[in-house]
Amino acid sequence: MARLQLNLAINWQGFQLNHSWIPPAQFEWRAHFRRNGWGIYSLYLLTIAIGVWHWAGFIGLGVVTISLAGCYNHCESFLVLKLEHSSARRFLKEKILTQSLLFGKFVAPIVLWYIFRFPEHWLAYLILLFFYFLNFIVLILNKYKSYIPNESVTSGKVYVGMILLGMLLPYFFPISIILFAVFYPKAIKNLQTYFYV
Repeated sequence: MARLQLNLAINWQGFQLNHSWIPPAQFEWRAHFRRNGWGIYSLYLLTIAIGVWHWAGFIGLGVVTISLAGCYNHCESFLVLKLEHSSARRFLKEKILTQSLLFGKFVAPIVLWYIFRFPEHWLAYLILLFFYFLNFIVLILNKYKSYIPNESVTSGKVYVGMILLGMLLPYFFPISIILFAVFYPKAIKNLQTYFYV
């Protein structure tokens, strides 16, 4: 029995996913996909499949976006924070830009598939995609507004509920604009305390 368990463990390691499309510098994504890659890719394929049912696909895209929230559940060390940046604003700007480009690369095939299936609604898809980008940025800001080196992110239940509503229900999409406006200055203020140490 022990030998069988060992063989199963070795065989499972042979099926480890290679996330070569994620640049090595994107440590948050690499760590999250190492732990949850099978689940995220399954959701991704399911989102493509339900895209044949018109608007249902955007709920799937919201769930895919939520699945990436785990990338921002743990704070990096103080040394990583200050490795290449001299100010909180520059760090946060670079983080948002690089992470958003990676997010765009990840969801682009899904959105292009939806536009191909329903070209008459291309503008609506792009508007909704804008809000998903904004929600994704809110996830990043949520991490850095409460950043403590090498600690897990702590967020209030109200904020988490608002982020989820802003991702899944069309009438709540504008919440992401409010959260962005609230979280951005808080993230800058919190990070500045570390950059001025």
